[in-house]
Amino acid sequence: MKIPSLHSIVAVALLALPAWNASAQVSISTSSSPPAPPLYVSQPDNNGGTWAWNSARPYAGQSFQAPSTATLSEISIKIAGAGTAVSGANFTLSLYESTSRTEIGSVKVSETGSLPDQVNANDYLVFQFQEEVSLVEGNFYTFILSGNNLPSTFITFATGNTAGLTGDRWSSTDGSAFTRNATSSIEFHVTVIPEASAAWLFGLAVPIFFAMRPRRRHAA
Repeated sequence: MKIPSLHSIVAVALLALPAWNASAQVSISTSSSPPAPPLYVSQPDNNGGTWAWNSARPYAGQSFQAPSTATLSEISIKIAGAGTAVSGANFTLSLYESTSRTEIGSVKVSETGSLPDQVNANDYLVFQFQEEVSLVEGNFYTFILSGNNLPSTFITFATGNTAGLTGDRWSSTDGSAFTRNATSSIEFHVTVIPEASAAWLFGLAVPIFFAMRPRRRHAA
């Protein structure tokens, strides 16, 4: 009997996993607390001020440096306040990639969505891209929220009173020319998908291996 190779077992296991829905939008939810450790990147609120995402600044976001190569899970951003127009408003979340802290770089992934019906002060907006996003150690990533025809009072982000540990605020009025602000940082937290352990792969592969074994026929 020919024993299937590990590569074929893993390939079958991957095919058995659910596929991404190409038509899905970025996932968004709210939370009353920051994500639980371990955190990939964390910029806490230093009880500083606020920074608006509104008609005067329709493109607004924050950069961070990847401490290790990983797959992005979620981005959580603390909200200081929100206007009534936020309910159900459409938006775009884009992630830029660069090798320099002083350059925003190019778009790596961009997805659209609709904000929750209710966003309260001190809530965290939690975003999860549908597309798998790989982060490379040492590179800089900037998440930018944007919207069309935003009112003058829309969303304000909580900010600290010191510059970001590894990144800065970025904004634009047209989505083309971006301005970097290194005086303070949005409060945000990034989590990544844990690496699959050898035990997990073994546990997945064993039942598939036995399922692929030819069944022995018994004589009548």
